Parts: sequence; C-alpha cells; structure tokens
Amino acid sequence: LDNLKDSKGASAMATKQRKILKELKQEQAEIQHLQNIYRAAHQERKLLLKQQREILMMRHSTTQLQEKLQNLA
Repeated sequence: LDNLKDSKGASAMATKQRKILKELKQEQAEIQHLQNIYRAAHQERKLLLKQQREILMMRHSTTQLQEKLQNLA
C-alpha cells in the first residue's frame, strides 16, 4: 500500500513538473519573441535616425548652394 501511495505521489509530482516546465518554456518563447521585436524596433529607429541625418545634410548643402548662387547673381 505504501508503494502504491509513493507511486501515485511521484506520478503527481512528475505531472506538476511537466506542467511547470511547459509553462517555463512558453514564457521563455514569449521573452525571446519580445527580445526579437525589441531588436527589430531598435534597428528601425537607428535607420530612421540615419535617414534624418542624411536629410538634414542635404538641406544644409542645398541651402549653401542657394546662397552661393545668390552671391553670384
């Protein structure tokens, strides 16, 4: 009878462990997914900042060229 109780207890413990491990794996997958989203957003922000800098540089160059043309006229 004691062996049967121990067997049932071990089985219940193993079931709990499997459930906990499954939940842990799901949480790890969600964390990995969120990290990937964060990395993609970070890269997107870097690209936007680079594009903004390039636009500002073009505006500055255009302004300088316009000034030079006005001085020549």
